[in-house]
Amino acid sequence: MPAQDVHIMKNPTDASVSPWYKLSSDDTLCTPEWVFEKFDLKCFAPKNDRN
Repeated sequence: MPAQDVHIMKNPTDASVSPWYKLSSDDTLCTPEWVFEKFDLKCFAPKNDRN
């Protein structure tokens, strides 16, 4: 099922990487609206790792 909402992210604490966020050492990502645990986060496989 496709996403129901679109959210524009802005990193207010580190404009040098905005809209991206760095994962803290405690494995919690805090955004202005949500808090994500490490197991909540996903990423795409690097191009050379795809089959």
